[in-house]
Amino acid sequence: MITPQTTHQESEQIGEEVKKRGLRAISVYGEFSVRDAIEPGIEALRRLIEHTVACGSPNLLLGGTTDPKRYASYYKAVSECCDFAAAHGVG
Repeated sequence: MITPQTTHQESEQIGEEVKKRGLRAISVYGEFSVRDAIEPGIEALRRLIEHTVACGSPNLLLGGTTDPKRYASYYKAVSECCDFAAAHGVG
């Protein structure tokens, strides 16, 4: 799984391993947290978007949150990253 802590190089390597097998990464599953504050969550989501591009995938599937107290901040972070994702061709 690609995480916010994954490096750009590791993401590219994952994409290369997928291609070696004649496959394509059609989606990346990722999670990020807004537990402490929204800004680190936005930064983490932007890294996930960049990693998604680096491995050659056009789609990022987010894990969401099950904590009702975090719904507003979680989806605020997502909305803050929509233009960034679109600019990078990630749905």
